[in-house]
Amino acid sequence: MQHHSKMVLNFRLGKKTLSLLTGIIGILLSMSAFAGGTAEASTSPVSASVENDSRIYSGIDSLGNQVTLKKRPESIVIAGKATLIPADAVVLFESYNKSIKALGITNQGLGDFYTLYLSNVQDRMPHTVSAEEIAGTSPDLVIIKDRNYNSIGKQLEKLGIPVFAMSLENPEDYIDEIIELGNLFSEQETARNIVQLYESWLETVSSRIELLSPEEKEDILLLYANSSDGITSFQIPPAAWIQTFITREAGGNPVWADSAVTNNWQLVSFEQISAWDPDRIYIISYNKPAAVYLEEIQQSSLWENLSAYRNGYISTFPADFHNWAQPDTRWILGLQWLAKNLHPELFADLQIEAQVSSFYRDLYNIDDPAIIEELLSRFSSSLKTIE
Repeated sequence: MQHHSKMVLNFRLGKKTLSLLTGIIGILLSMSAFAGGTAEASTSPVSASVENDSRIYSGIDSLGNQVTLKKRPESIVIAGKATLIPADAVVLFESYNKSIKALGITNQGLGDFYTLYLSNVQDRMPHTVSAEEIAGTSPDLVIIKDRNYNSIGKQLEKLGIPVFAMSLENPEDYIDEIIELGNLFSEQETARNIVQLYESWLETVSSRIELLSPEEKEDILLLYANSSDGITSFQIPPAAWIQTFITREAGGNPVWADSAVTNNWQLVSFEQISAWDPDRIYIISYNKPAAVYLEEIQQSSLWENLSAYRNGYISTFPADFHNWAQPDTRWILGLQWLAKNLHPELFADLQIEAQVSSFYRDLYNIDDPAIIEELLSRFSSSLKTIE
């Protein structure tokens, strides 16, 4: 990111840092404006060509590229591998939802939220979509996960199509990129409101967790379970990723953090899991219900000697249409749920069902009781624990 990224709040500093967020947001927005985000401060303003629209549409993506549009984008494509991650950020800017003309695959295996939320988008593109296929839709703007930049982003730029890449892999990047997306859309106020919502939800957790002593924080292990050719493997996330952040901020000790030496999911052996012998284990699954892997664990004699197994503390990490332990908007729900699960006495007044309802209402403007009920039902059915 641009030079201001290191100034984005470090959530790990706790309540004191969070209380400074409002001021920091102002600094970030003004610095982004200096980089070309607003008409008043831009060194090379580019007026929109739409009549009576003098706004500037310019933001810095996760790769440090300044993306400037000549006018408000009316035809947006979000595509490539991991489409869900940038899509969930884009749709927070509701005024642009009707501008989304094509969308990549967002069903990870548990269902597709976007069949409910963006039912007007009929053009769905496979993960393997080519730059030429995307260009064929005549987009004003293409938004991708940054891992797709080399495979399709560069080619699209050669065709004269603006590309905005997003990472969103940790909370610091998440806040920074929401702000820059707001600059690109000339929706700085919307970006500010989104960030302030996250500030409020984070404060609910951090203000209580900071009261804990180190001895009160249990050893936690988050395991991403996946199966291929009938063989199940388990992986740990990088120390800098949002799954590790969620664990730490929820008042747990992520036992894998010092061993996560790569910048991607890392295979972990059962011998290593046994050596850590954490107090609690949470199973993450993105493409099928995590309960499937919990059943495998329960049927295997390997796990029986682990403390977490003996004490009934091997559980699934919650989901609705998508698992809450990934860098989409729902990571804040994952944090709140885990904090309450680990420290119920500190969060007796925190009702996760109510948080789910307010989350989708405040961020997605969903107030349809039938949709909320579906989301809550999926959440409830995703929760399983070793007996």
